[in-house]
Amino acid sequence: MKLISMTEFVQQQKVGRSENYTPLEDYIRSIEKYAMFLRQPLTLAMFVSVDETGNILEKPVHYEEWLSEYNRGFNHDFEALIQNEFRKAKEKVLFEIPRDNIEVHEDAIMFNDNRFIVSRKTGKLMYFKKTASTIEDIANDPDVKFYLTPSAIKQIGL
Repeated sequence: MKLISMTEFVQQQKVGRSENYTPLEDYIRSIEKYAMFLRQPLTLAMFVSVDETGNILEKPVHYEEWLSEYNRGFNHDFEALIQNEFRKAKEKVLFEIPRDNIEVHEDAIMFNDNRFIVSRKTGKLMYFKKTASTIEDIANDPDVKFYLTPSAIKQIGL
């Protein structure tokens, strides 16, 4: 799902409501959840997987195999702790950014050929001589197209 402005979201929900006969209460609740989602201040963890102290986590070796075992109820050894830390951090990432497209620097990360810079300290996004402090700032900018992760969609409740 593409990150969209509140106005676009309300319009989409209105169309969906009339086509699917969604109850008014559910319609209002989805709009309220999206509004709360948009109001969140940006953090580095919304863009990349980070540990509790803000260090960027690399995808562990054999992560997909471990995740498959984890989903089947197996959880063992020290490597499992590392894999699990990465899984939890990945669930906090809200924007789809290809990992191979990210440059990590001491004070910021850059992606999309360095057109976007996220401060490691504040989480603010800088791009095209603009600064975004909240998800809403990004959603309202027609020059920016971000896609949401399944975690973001789940947070919104869609």
